[in-house]
Amino acid sequence: MSCGNHYPRRKFIKETTLVGLGVMSLPALSSVSKTFAYNAPGTGLDLAVTRNGTAAENTATAIKALGGMERFVKPGDVVVLKPNCIIAQAPPHYAVNTNPEVIRMVVRLCKQAGAKEVIAVENDGPRNFRKSGIGDAIKQEGGSWEATEKRADFHEVMLPLGVLLHRTEILKRVNPETGAGCRCIHQYSHR
Repeated sequence: MSCGNHYPRRKFIKETTLVGLGVMSLPALSSVSKTFAYNAPGTGLDLAVTRNGTAAENTATAIKALGGMERFVKPGDVVVLKPNCIIAQAPPHYAVNTNPEVIRMVVRLCKQAGAKEVIAVENDGPRNFRKSGIGDAIKQEGGSWEATEKRADFHEVMLPLGVLLHRTEILKRVNPETGAGCRCIHQYSHR
């Protein structure tokens, strides 16, 4: 029996159990260290949790615990980021949008790792990028962003390295050949 896109049910249960056990052990480990990194051997699942720092410090520490941005971004790569930018003026502590300081640090680390270009994309129009502070954070670190609500501006690309996600839509201006070999980072909301 399989779960989703040919992902064996037994493998799914095993891997999610391992990650769950790792997450459940975090409270016990939190008194020992403010950073916890977990790799489920042979699964490709990684988890890093940090605490007691600013959003930017925690982001940098977590990425370092996972092997540094150089593990994900190689010199000359084009990196496409998709931050959550849902409500234009939601304060960072509500964790509705990606914290602008998190995205700022990710762009900085990508550039330091040698990324040729870092582009953030949003499909809800430019207002949210401008009002949330995410757009300024990206540009101040040398990245760029593009937001559009026009479906005609996107096209489907294959993700040959995807495990559960094998295709997505991306802005047409991003070269599909470059995008297919690019190491993409998806940021989640961060308090």
